[in-house]
Amino acid sequence: MNECEKILGDFSASFWLKQALASALERDPVDALADAEVLSEVLRERLDRLCTQLYPPDLITARIVECPRGCNSHITKDPTPECAACGSRMYEPE
Repeated sequence: MNECEKILGDFSASFWLKQALASALERDPVDALADAEVLSEVLRERLDRLCTQLYPPDLITARIVECPRGCNSHITKDPTPECAACGSRMYEPE
């Protein structure tokens, strides 16, 4: 079972995610990925903007970090987080 099938069959996955994935699977994969990357960036910028509005930057201790190998990204308070999948030291994207 591939990752797409796992997500579509996962009862804990949101309806929105399943609907977006099902729609993306009907499209050209290059175009779908390009659009997903744009959406990810726009949503990340929105989150950053909202966090900055709600909490001044000097009060924010949690931050978004990513694995240099692309395994995953998440929000953490750990000053030197490591990727749970590969053990690489994670970094804050610019």
